[in-house]
Amino acid sequence: RPLVGSIFHAETQNSLPSQISAARAEQGTEQARLETGVIVRCAICHVSIDEVKAKGCGVSLQRCNLDEVKGRIERTEKHVAELDRQRLALPGEIEKLDQEIARLDGEISKIDASFSQLEQQVSNANKAINRAQDLVREANWFDRQLGDRARVVQRLASVDRILEGQRQKMGLERERAAAAIGDLETLFRQLVANLMPNGCTGKVKLDGNGLHPEILLDRGAGLSTAAVESFKIVAFDLAAMILSVNGKANLPSFLIHDSPREADLDAGIYSNLFDFTLGLEEKTSPPPFQYIVTTTTAPSQITADHPTVRLKLSSTPPEARLFAMDF
Repeated sequence: RPLVGSIFHAETQNSLPSQISAARAEQGTEQARLETGVIVRCAICHVSIDEVKAKGCGVSLQRCNLDEVKGRIERTEKHVAELDRQRLALPGEIEKLDQEIARLDGEISKIDASFSQLEQQVSNANKAINRAQDLVREANWFDRQLGDRARVVQRLASVDRILEGQRQKMGLERERAAAAIGDLETLFRQLVANLMPNGCTGKVKLDGNGLHPEILLDRGAGLSTAAVESFKIVAFDLAAMILSVNGKANLPSFLIHDSPREADLDAGIYSNLFDFTLGLEEKTSPPPFQYIVTTTTAPSQITADHPTVRLKLSSTPPEARLFAMDF
């Protein structure tokens, strides 16, 4: 901007002297033509006035007007004076213009600085807006996550309630099963103690593979392993049936033993088994259970006409066989 002002000043300073020189040249020319009011040469055809007066002008039909020439000289002098005045006043005006330009340059610099500050503020504001938008997006994401978390927490609470209910049910089932197993073990022990010789003890264990009845023998019991294993099964089945009769097991009060033999169980145990079942039958009427025993060895205390004997089978004759036929 200062460069433009300098160029303008230079052009102005260069043009005024040229105009003044041109005006003075014109003034000198007119002054040369006018010497003390006497025209030496014609201003139109530049012919000597004396010659024109003596011989007449053969070029122009107009007559020479001295007043007009004087007026033109006066106007030229005034114009030269005005141009000189302008030339003399021009440095002051130029200085004022330079000061005004400097002031305007300062204002422009301030405006540029303010504009730079505004641009920086706008940039900072845009960054702040972008950060705020990012925060809004993050807040919305967290809000959605919190909503999802609340739903998950509700589902977890519901699952926890269900699990707690199932745990309580499992606890009750364990208690019921423990009570039932305890009752079963008590009955099993009583059967072992009552039906087997002294020195025999029964117990029931529970593990991941189910229930396991065991009979422990003291030394001198005098029982074979086959007798112990056979009676273990019979006694466990009887204990389960009695548990069902007492309403402590979800089992039918129905039991079938196929061919428990005296030779397998020992004569004393075999006899005690039938004595026990007959005594159990007499406790209530009608009996709350049904126990069917198929055996090839008749107990000594049960005769052929005993009411508990419901069917007698034989290989001969053929009519005495089961279903009266061979399979």
